[in-house]
Amino acid sequence: MIEIKINGNKYEINKLRIKDLYVIQDLQLTENLRDRVKFISALSGCPEEDLLKLKNYQFKSIEVQVAELMSKKSSNIPFLLVLQDMKFGLVHFDELSVGEFADIEIILSDINYSKKLHEFMSIIYRPITGSMGSTYTIDEYDHKACQARAYMFLEMEVDQLEAVTDFFFSLEKESIKAMLDSLEVQARKIMKKGTSEIKQLLSPLLEDGTFSFCDLVDKTPLECQRHLDSISEQLLTILAGQKTKLEDSKKNIRNN
Repeated sequence: MIEIKINGNKYEINKLRIKDLYVIQDLQLTENLRDRVKFISALSGCPEEDLLKLKNYQFKSIEVQVAELMSKKSSNIPFLLVLQDMKFGLVHFDELSVGEFADIEIILSDINYSKKLHEFMSIIYRPITGSMGSTYTIDEYDHKACQARAYMFLEMEVDQLEAVTDFFFSLEKESIKAMLDSLEVQARKIMKKGTSEIKQLLSPLLEDGTFSFCDLVDKTPLECQRHLDSISEQLLTILAGQKTKLEDSKKNIRNN
């Protein structure tokens, strides 16, 4: 915590919360001194006119302390949270339902995603319904209930947010890589037995005789999924066409 004392008034700067992050985003700050004063004012609640009365060295001291506070990141995954006296538990990501993934996808693909972080957190953290030791159970997913309590996550600390989102996206990457490895095996089998149409579809994935699925790992989960969905749709169209041709061929043989 950082304390600022001006004209007999005391102001505090605590760890950055999601709601503070939104305020800072709205300020659209630059590096000029006036904007830096706005930034400290937004964090502390201290009026700008009072901050402007500080000696330059005093203000710089506050800036250094704020920079140190913001640079401290938690490496621990916050599996449990307490917000407004309510206990929340982090979901098991491998048990997420289609509904949860669908709502997360809508948030992550929104152009204003950076203003919907609290909504994202309300999906992956839910009220604890029971616990024993380090294990716990949480509420079933309910879209409306999550939306209704999303405002509570505005109080979540930004370092906690960063730790859990890093964890979430690292698991997503691992999941995608496992999926791509499996697809590569299947694609190789298809290439061996496939028709020229199928080979033409899959050939862009080949580079020097090696499948370049690994390139997709660097894409976002949504970009990767859409790319693979597009290939799957084209492959299904080709296979459906081949099935029709085969059935027509069998009919012709029977008729002859």
